[in-house]
Amino acid sequence: MSVLGLGVLALAACSPTPGAGGSAASGASDTGGETAVSSDRTEVAALTPRIVLAHDGGVTTIDSADGAVLGSADVEGYVRLNPAGDGRHVALSTADGFTFYDTGLLAQGHGDHFHSYVQDPALTDITVQAPHPGHVVTHAGRTALFADGTGAVTLFDPASLTDGTLGKVQETATGKVVAQTDDCPGIHGGPPRSPARAAT
Repeated sequence: MSVLGLGVLALAACSPTPGAGGSAASGASDTGGETAVSSDRTEVAALTPRIVLAHDGGVTTIDSADGAVLGSADVEGYVRLNPAGDGRHVALSTADGFTFYDTGLLAQGHGDHFHSYVQDPALTDITVQAPHPGHVVTHAGRTALFADGTGAVTLFDPASLTDGTLGKVQETATGKVVAQTDDCPGIHGGPPRSPARAAT
């Protein structure tokens, strides 16, 4: 695998503090409640950050602790990595739109504490058609996907990715201005990304 042109996204898998009233920290999704855990998951004492690399031909996930390759998936063409907003999934900007990659990290709520699980990383069946897929912006519990080719914006709750859906509301360009602002601090109005979290 060539290191030239790699896209790198590190998911820092930190479990939340039990009883603190917070949600799962970056790197693990919180499914809440007492949802049953599938048999392909393994319970662990703590979650170790995983690194997702985009390269010619697909994506590869590496364990940050020992550098072991945990899994890979074939994706044709140029791939850009974006945080999906739940700390577990990665939104892949591909040739035809967006698809989602599960890094296999999960912090599951169980009463006043959390259990940590790992499973093999894999591509999901969730896709969004988007000619010239643009940026992915996460803010205030929502994720926005921008299709630069059509002007369409897809909004969804990133927690729904755990269920294999988007639970989305889609807004498309109609030519009519319904709201406008010139106070945009970053790309598509989102905050600037930290270079330590994502680099392309």
